[in-house]
Amino acid sequence: MTNSSSLSKSTVLAGAACAFGAAGAAAALSGLAVTSAALAAVAGACGAYLAVESRRTHAMSGRIADVARAAAKGDLEPRIVGIGRKDRLGETANALNAVIDASDAFIREASAAMDHARQGKFYRRVLERGMLGSFRRGAT
Repeated sequence: MTNSSSLSKSTVLAGAACAFGAAGAAAALSGLAVTSAALAAVAGACGAYLAVESRRTHAMSGRIADVARAAAKGDLEPRIVGIGRKDRLGETANALNAVIDASDAFIREASAAMDHARQGKFYRRVLERGMLGSFRRGAT
């Protein structure tokens, strides 16, 4: 993906806020009140955006962790919905959903085949269609 992650954006904005704040302080010491106020305003805007982005990032990483913990405990029902991000966290959320989807599909197919075998119906096979990698080998 070509766009930068939210964490690197936050780092750049934190640096910009510090730089503009320092420049504003230097301008204030030099007696340039208007320049000082403008630089302080830019620093404040960078800081405000940084706070909002940090909160969004924290919320998304928490959702990812919650769904991963549920899957680790065997609950394959939760998914991350409303991702709406195109950064690394969005990629991670989509990838986690894909892993859970593949695991859930394999378990459902294997369970259905085993249920038929338990009933003495040995004609059912685990469907390989759509399975990739280790899931396909297991289905085969």
